[in-house]
Amino acid sequence: MKNIISILFIAFLILVLSFTFVYIVDPKQENEYSFDFKYYYGGGYGLYKKLHKKLEETPSVIIIGDSRSRLVSNENLHTNYQVLNFHVLYNNPLGVYDFLNNLNHKQITNIKKIYYLLDTHIFCGDMGVNKYFGKNKYQIFFDQLKNFNLTKIDQAYKTIIINTMPKYIFEENYVPYYYVSNLGHTLLVQDRTWDGIGIEVLHEPNFSLSTIKTLKKINDWVKNNNKEIIFYTPTHSLEDFNLHVNEKFMRTIILQRFYILDYIDGFYDFSLVESLSRDKSLFEDSFHLNNRGFSILLNKINWDLYYVNKNNYMNKINKLFKKWQIEEDPFWFKDKKNIKEESYKKYYNKISKKCL
Repeated sequence: MKNIISILFIAFLILVLSFTFVYIVDPKQENEYSFDFKYYYGGGYGLYKKLHKKLEETPSVIIIGDSRSRLVSNENLHTNYQVLNFHVLYNNPLGVYDFLNNLNHKQITNIKKIYYLLDTHIFCGDMGVNKYFGKNKYQIFFDQLKNFNLTKIDQAYKTIIINTMPKYIFEENYVPYYYVSNLGHTLLVQDRTWDGIGIEVLHEPNFSLSTIKTLKKINDWVKNNNKEIIFYTPTHSLEDFNLHVNEKFMRTIILQRFYILDYIDGFYDFSLVESLSRDKSLFEDSFHLNNRGFSILLNKINWDLYYVNKNNYMNKINKLFKKWQIEEDPFWFKDKKNIKEESYKKYYNKISKKCL
C-alpha cells in the first residue's frame, strides 16, 4: 500500500513540476507571469499583457489588424521606433476602442503612430472581439490547467532550446513554420510563397452599421490625444480580387466602405496594387502578403496614390476596375445616393441579420 501511495505521490509531483515548467516557460504566451523570450509557438493573453507593458516602457508604432497584418514588424516597416503588433487583439472596432480607452497616460504618450487594417470581415457586431481577455486571472489559470498535456511540455522544452541555442532557431525539422515573437508579430521559419493554385475561402463582408460607427469613436480618441492613425485596406492578389467581383461580395464591400467614410476622413485602398497583386511570389496564399510583399507595400510604393475619401471613392473604384480590366462591372447603381438609399433598403436588412 505504501508503495502505491509513494508512486502516486511521485506521479503527482512530476505532474506539478511539469505544469509549473510549462506555466513559467509559457510556449504560447498564455499568461502574463512567464519569461519574456523572443520566440514562441503562439500568442494569447500573456502576449497581450506583455505588449501593454512594452508600450508603457518604450515609444512604439502599433499595428492593429488580423492575420493579414501579422507579419508587420521592424524588419519590414522602416521606423526608428519599436513596432508592436497587436494582431492578437484583432481589429474589430469594438475591441480596439475598448483597448485604446483603457490605456494609461504613459502608454498613450508612447504611441507614435497607429496602423489600422480595415479588413472586410471585421464589422459584424462583436464577432472577433477577444472575450477571453475579459476573464479574471483565476479563470485563465484554470483554463491553462485544464488544457495541460504532453504537447505543451514538448513545446516548452523547445521554446527554451530555440531561445538559448541560435543554431536551432530556423531549423525547419525542429520547429514549426512560424513563431509569434514577444513583440507580437509572426515570424515565418519556412519560406511561404503562393503557388497560384489554392484559393483561400472568402471572408464574408457582412457588417453592422453600429460597429462601423465605432470607428468615429476611435478617430475622436486619436484626435483628442494628438496621435496619428493610418487606416488602410488589405491587398488582394488579382485572382482573389476577381473572386470578390460578384453582386454579393463586391456590392457589400463597396457599401461597407462608403459607410466607413462617413466616420473617418479617409483610408488607403490597397485592394489592388500594381507592384504586388500580379506577383504570386509576394503572397503566402491568395490573400496574405508575405514578408517580401510587405517590404514593398510599406516602403516602396507611393501611398498618396491610393488614398480615398468620401469625395473621390467612387471615381477611384471606377478607375481601378478599368485599369485592371475586371471582367464583370460591379456597379448596379449609378451614384452615391443610390448606394446609400436604394441599396441599403434592398440589402442591408439581409446583411444585418447575420451580425450579432
